[in-house]
Amino acid sequence: MTDVREQAKLLVKSGISSVVILSNRLGLDEDSTRTLLQEMVSAGEILGYLSGDGTRFFSTEVKKSAAPALPADEEPPAFLRFNTTPGRILATLGLIIIIASYLSLTLNSSVEIQNISAGALFLGILVMCGGCYWISMRKTPP
Repeated sequence: MTDVREQAKLLVKSGISSVVILSNRLGLDEDSTRTLLQEMVSAGEILGYLSGDGTRFFSTEVKKSAAPALPADEEPPAFLRFNTTPGRILATLGLIIIIASYLSLTLNSSVEIQNISAGALFLGILVMCGGCYWISMRKTPP
């Protein structure tokens, strides 16, 4: 019986939770497998519990991952860091162009200068929108 117990322990540790599969691999019927699992749990050989309907065995042993633990304060590589400075400069430059063209538009009475100022106003809007778009591409922190 100890050979069957060792096999059951290895199968449970390998992650098999179905009682049907466990009983097939052990060569026992399902009721015998359930009682064997209950005996092993009560003896402390394995940690876990049977589901309510008795078709699955859930192991409660903590499994340590084989992957190495990464420190949380590690900085991302340079190509993953996002610099918003060009976007801020573009947005500020666009705002300055908008203000200057608006002042030129309202203070000059010449139609030619007003037309140039209107074009500069739209150019300032485009530049400011480009800067805001650049800033918005930054990913939010986790």
